[in-house]
Amino acid sequence: MLNMLKNLLTPKYLKELIGYLPGFILNSLNWKEILFELGPSILKSNSKSFDISKLKNIKELEESGIYLMTEVKHYQLKEADYKEYAKKLILLYFLQFKNEGIVFDMRKENFSYQNNLIWAPKNTWYVFSKNFRESIIELYKGYYNNDQSLYINALEKLNLTTGLDKKKKDELYDLFNTHFGPGDQKEVLFSIEKFQSSFSDIFKFFSLNKVSIDKDFAVLGIYLASLYSNLEELNTPVDVRDAFNKANL
Repeated sequence: MLNMLKNLLTPKYLKELIGYLPGFILNSLNWKEILFELGPSILKSNSKSFDISKLKNIKELEESGIYLMTEVKHYQLKEADYKEYAKKLILLYFLQFKNEGIVFDMRKENFSYQNNLIWAPKNTWYVFSKNFRESIIELYKGYYNNDQSLYINALEKLNLTTGLDKKKKDELYDLFNTHFGPGDQKEVLFSIEKFQSSFSDIFKFFSLNKVSIDKDFAVLGIYLASLYSNLEELNTPVDVRDAFNKANL
């Protein structure tokens, strides 16, 4: 399945991102439908004509130290700036959920850092369903605010608990907690390998328990994979909780 998708998807960036997803996921989703949805983004991925008016929170981004450009000049990132660069990337990840859609390519070549985060978004725009986007926001809010009720409600709104008994639901909650990571999330070290492992475990659970998966999950996976690929190279622990709180979702 992976080789077939790589042969079909010409753009190098998407081949790279799909390569980060666990093989099990590639066999668990309707990729024809996903590719149909991604079609315009794939064809225009090398274009510099991304319509920034799609981002409704540009002012908020700038107030957070994130500035949009049509292209970036890449400077050697100073080790002293690793933490702030990483935190702003994660902040951008969360802030994008305030828009109708996201620019899902978060690889390092789209960014630079000179006291602020400079972002030249590729034309890789994807619009989540309203329910999916709002439910993912609720999921994050439930997790970071230690609101178990909101957390569980979000999983139910995503239709991930349909037909599951209490034991299976508890197993699913544990899998998502493992994916988010232990502790207070103030010193998180990002690893593609850990991402692949936890994301794959969640999808294996869905497959074994015949839980239907929305195609939006595949794009969320690509979005996360591109972020992880950027952060992993820094090998620097990041205060993810602080970034989430600053996003004020």
